[in-house]
Amino acid sequence: MNSLLADRGVLSVIEPEKLAVRKLPNRAGARPAVPTAEWAGSESEAEGQYGQCSGQPGMGQPGMGGGVPSAGWGMSAGYSNSVPLDQALLGATLAAESWAGQGPPLGQVLSLAQHQLALRRRLQVTDTSPTAQVAVPAYSSQELLEGLSQLQYSLAEAPAADPLYVENIKRQLNEALRVKGGADKAIGPAESDGIEIVGTLFQSLLQDAEVGEFARDNLRRLQGLVHKAAIRDQALFSSKEHPLLKLLERVAQIEEDPGEGGASMRSRLQDVIGQVNRSYDQNPAVVESLLGQLDAEIDHQGEDFQRGLQATVKVAEEQQRLLRERRARAGEAPPGEPSFPPELERWVGRAKSLRAGARLLMNANTPAPYVATIAWIGDDFNPYVLVDAKGAKIASLTLQQVVMYLRRGLVKVLREQQDTAIDRALFGVVNRLHRQVVEQATHDTLTNLYTRKAFLQVLEEQMPLPDARKEEPEAALCEIALENLRDVNARFGHESGDQMIREISEELMANCDPRHTVLGRLGGGEWGI
Repeated sequence: MNSLLADRGVLSVIEPEKLAVRKLPNRAGARPAVPTAEWAGSESEAEGQYGQCSGQPGMGQPGMGGGVPSAGWGMSAGYSNSVPLDQALLGATLAAESWAGQGPPLGQVLSLAQHQLALRRRLQVTDTSPTAQVAVPAYSSQELLEGLSQLQYSLAEAPAADPLYVENIKRQLNEALRVKGGADKAIGPAESDGIEIVGTLFQSLLQDAEVGEFARDNLRRLQGLVHKAAIRDQALFSSKEHPLLKLLERVAQIEEDPGEGGASMRSRLQDVIGQVNRSYDQNPAVVESLLGQLDAEIDHQGEDFQRGLQATVKVAEEQQRLLRERRARAGEAPPGEPSFPPELERWVGRAKSLRAGARLLMNANTPAPYVATIAWIGDDFNPYVLVDAKGAKIASLTLQQVVMYLRRGLVKVLREQQDTAIDRALFGVVNRLHRQVVEQATHDTLTNLYTRKAFLQVLEEQMPLPDARKEEPEAALCEIALENLRDVNARFGHESGDQMIREISEELMANCDPRHTVLGRLGGGEWGI
């Protein structure tokens, strides 16, 4: 199938959108391979539920009451206690997977993110100690806005070097409010969700390889303001036309200009961000009035890129012409196309399907990826000339290099129809929260080992099928049980018992090869290996 798609020139387009499909055992009564999700019903019912989810996202998903509720910070009603947790997790899993590769519709991003956060709260272990049962008052919205204002102005003056993750934001917010003389309070669930969604949004933006370092520095200056808007304005994520989202999108597109005009461009951008931070609370319309300045900057960048690109192509064509003339005078035949082993055939096809204008993610799967554009391809696919965002040449690769880089995953082809940075970041929000929920649902909080249900499911998936022709692999199943755990807890306290369980689990993890071993906590003092 890959060869067929490569011949048609579409493999490079769909490659980034391939779903990670789990193999389902072909046995009667098999359940979908969604961690911890019990499936009550026949195979035909399962197929029906999957069929509903694969079409229109948010419609007919199990555990979601037939659809995704409307957006709003009152998310605690999104899942009632009457909905079984396994069904709710399954519904959120199917919703997230049905949007893989294209991102969820913006109007449903907030709703799904809230569902994930609600599930995560339900999966958390409740502290039943007497001190934990004392009710802690929550900050009012006005108090939180005052605390976030301090964070907003400090970031506008000196943005943090690293992304401000959710816990760091909450810590700084609590410290700011305590300094003002307020009593220790908690951040309410609705406000906490708003902070978490915005924090995750910025985490995705600041880790996006297609967003340059200069843009990231300026995006950090806006994070405090967007946190405030999420608490104050429920419509923030209801439309891409929200002024703040349009502002983030424009800032994410701006590249640093190392030339003579770079200083004035940086000054203009900082002035725009400063005006927004100073004036947005009293006059939200200030953003719309400043977007035109950013659009003009982006248009100017596009013109610079085209001029640089044309100059690079002109030099490459001139060099190729001179090389042809020199060979003709010397009576040399053009070099033939290099030969490749058969196992590289599909990668050669992918390399040859690339065209001028294709955007590549270079150094993919490394800590320092960057985006380059193919400006020109020479005779017999040698060389591939790559340029940066200014149209300046940054690399010249042979066909052999392109083939090997594609094969090793060091070069990835970006889609021709570019998603915006906000599109990618919003999908990142849903994806990150979904991974956290699945991790939390399948792993024991105390030991981080598989839960009993997840442990049994992993074993079920690894068992050979009944009709397997190959010789069955040998395996051993071991159970370790502490028979005096209750006595330890009674004599020394539950904290000592928990510490003993943690240390035994760490010892097991240190001495069991994870490539060939599955570890799970089956109960209070029971482990399965």
